[in-house]
Amino acid sequence: MFKVGDTVVYPAHGVSEVEAIETREISGNKISFFILKVLDTQMTVMVPVTNVENVGIRELIDKKGIDKVLGITAFGMISLPGFAVALILTYWLGVKLQWVPTQGYVRPTEDLVGHFQSVVVPVIALSLGQIAVYMRLLRSDLVATLQEDFILMAKSKGVSNQRVLWRHALRPSSLTILTVAGLNIGTLIGGTVVVESLLGLPGLGYMLGEAVLARQYVALQSLVALVAITFVLINFAVDALYTVLDPRIRERRT
Repeated sequence: MFKVGDTVVYPAHGVSEVEAIETREISGNKISFFILKVLDTQMTVMVPVTNVENVGIRELIDKKGIDKVLGITAFGMISLPGFAVALILTYWLGVKLQWVPTQGYVRPTEDLVGHFQSVVVPVIALSLGQIAVYMRLLRSDLVATLQEDFILMAKSKGVSNQRVLWRHALRPSSLTILTVAGLNIGTLIGGTVVVESLLGLPGLGYMLGEAVLARQYVALQSLVALVAITFVLINFAVDALYTVLDPRIRERRT
């Protein structure tokens, strides 16, 4: 730790002298600064100390134990396969409470409310495990992003914790989620084969299963080609969205 009166050598700026070390409270967070005075000049520079605890990063990540609760919930969601979730929800929501139909699909042109009721169970069954994976990925990326220099600069300007999290940290932390979401399209389609067969939904997965059992090779080849083309196009779109989420990638490409 520097002390008042110490001499610090900066190759790019010559020799500077630490004039004072002070702590200011910005947006409820205490941030320490070195006030450097360049020798033989009237210029002073305030340099914030890189300290994760001082800039409130821990408060951004773990607030009132919410992080621990979400972590345990995510592990529980990952451990449940899609078909098991579909059976459990069908039993409770369809048989016991009779809120949703147990099987079948209603078109939105026929009955809009019935359409949403018919897709509640398959949507939850297919997305529950994926949501848990994305939660864990986003958390780990946010922990790394919140320790970057531009986050420290935003905090030193007095930006609130919420604005730092949603405005500055969330976008660059979403790259991993975007990549995994694009790659999981194939896994998602594979999971629909079982879920759609259990719930009697005439979807793409159900058609693939029927084509295999009926040995309809032309239909099977057409469906596989459709899935492959969709997979490639989605991953092209994911690659294009990288530059939107993180401008640093766009600058490197130019």
